[in-house]
Amino acid sequence: MLTLVSKDECELAERGTILLCKYSKPNNTLRIVTTASGTTQVIYFRFTDQGLDDNNGNVLLSPERYTAALEQLQRQQRQRLEEQLTEERKQLEEKRQADIIASSQREARAKEREAFFAAAGVSEGQLKLTGIFGGVRPIATINNLTFAVGEEQEVKVEGGKVSIRVLEIREKSVVVSVGKQPQPIELKVRDVSLKFDE
Repeated sequence: MLTLVSKDECELAERGTILLCKYSKPNNTLRIVTTASGTTQVIYFRFTDQGLDDNNGNVLLSPERYTAALEQLQRQQRQRLEEQLTEERKQLEEKRQADIIASSQREARAKEREAFFAAAGVSEGQLKLTGIFGGVRPIATINNLTFAVGEEQEVKVEGGKVSIRVLEIREKSVVVSVGKQPQPIELKVRDVSLKFDE
């Protein structure tokens, strides 16, 4: 920071030290002569539209220009922060919307399953996939009866029996048709590890 304190003296502040210097203004420049620790140094500044340019390309701004530049920098920082907050809000809203859609889809699937089982005359909890066994010809256990792919059997349920046909045996689930329902349904089992022989 450079402060003119009289018609030929100025204070030059650098790295926490303030030096009292002599100055003159020859040929649209500012010539500063400083003495520190017995060594005299001459520093030249050129007058520009922005302020003073030193020999290293640094610009010293007038107090008014410094204040304006600082205010502009603060505006830019606020704008960047507002843009960042707007983007974060947008992402949060998109996630919220995705969560709502996923929840609606889960509810719709649950209602479809409920309607499926109601139409088949059985509740979902009455059909239990209790095991899957791999091999060349994998088998699944539903309500304590074993099924291979393509097999159909009558399964006891509360209030009677229902016909089950196994359409596909997967690693942790089985796709079955129940009764005369046109759409198959997937029964899942937890913590089942199925290894198919190749």
